Amino acid sequence: MEKFNRWSDPGTGINPFVPLSSKRGRSIGSKIYQYTLALLLSIARMLILFVIGCVYLSLHNVFNIIPIRFVQRPLVRLNDLIFVRLILFIFGFWNISSSYADRNRLRLRGGKKKSSSRSKSVGSSVKAGDIIICNSTSFIEVLFLTYSFSPIYANVVTVNGTFETAAVVEESFFTTLKRCLRSDPIPTSKKKTTLKQLSNKYKGSMGPPIVCFAEGIKTNGNGVLSFPPIFDGLSFEDNNLHLLGFNYSSRAAYSPTFPIGNYLSHIYSLCAELSNEMNVIMLPADEFVAPPEKSASSGDKEKLSDAEFRAQLAQRATSGAYGGGVLPSKEVPKIGTLGERARSLLASMLKIKSLGRSALDFNEFNAYWEKRGK
Repeated sequence: MEKFNRWSDPGTGINPFVPLSSKRGRSIGSKIYQYTLALLLSIARMLILFVIGCVYLSLHNVFNIIPIRFVQRPLVRLNDLIFVRLILFIFGFWNISSSYADRNRLRLRGGKKKSSSRSKSVGSSVKAGDIIICNSTSFIEVLFLTYSFSPIYANVVTVNGTFETAAVVEESFFTTLKRCLRSDPIPTSKKKTTLKQLSNKYKGSMGPPIVCFAEGIKTNGNGVLSFPPIFDGLSFEDNNLHLLGFNYSSRAAYSPTFPIGNYLSHIYSLCAELSNEMNVIMLPADEFVAPPEKSASSGDKEKLSDAEFRAQLAQRATSGAYGGGVLPSKEVPKIGTLGERARSLLASMLKIKSLGRSALDFNEFNAYWEKRGK
């Protein structure tokens, strides 16, 4: 979509905000299927989803008012395990592929350890109060995370729309699901907390883990946006930060990724697919280690890292003869070694690029999209 090229990442040419194009065929047979079997399948699924969603919501509200945590938590988990997995099944996610990140490819210390040292079940090492950093492309990921962990969500907010005031706020499954169905910019809020505070709050017996979509908004999955500075107080030594990446089959006729657009139309199109595929890749907390220290003799200049090179390239690409209508990326504050490490490893796990764009760039893109749709 050339009209959206101004929001492409200057350093890589990737646009993380535009929806992926549908690969549905345009033949007569394909059209017949879309207006007959696909139509009936989608309507039937949406009706079933409505009924199951109402039952799930009713039970969730009942269990949530139980004041005793060691009684409440197992009931909430059982409700999520049964009904949220059933919802995913109805959406066509019959089998979800999950795997651990390749330590050797990520060049992590300890990468030569035997794979048997890992828990057999991906995600089984997540404990109460642990933090799970994820990318975000679809509301389907909220469903999967709720089914897998029954977490609380630490969603990104700002006080005045700038990353200097970025923080997180504790939100429920339903509030987070609503966020991911819509395509709004990062909201502003005077109420805020930190990932460290939430981790301390829920540590201990029967506490939930914390999920954070650190980019702040959804993307189309082609790159990882710059993170806001929300990692204050966290350290590698805490050994409680997991990375979890999501991607979908590139062969799908209709992708579950949903960066922007009409959510009802998206749900309808998703239900019209016979089956959908999702891949989950995890790096557990005990493998999330600090990057190796740079060693260079005092007389030698250090080589530019890939990120630094792309930043300099982006600076050139948005000025003078290199402009081409591409808007420069919004400047973002430093997020520290831990935050940058989380972002670069998450991108490497998913085999995509770390981008210079951020959720701040999405504000203008969203405004243009809304204006164009009117």
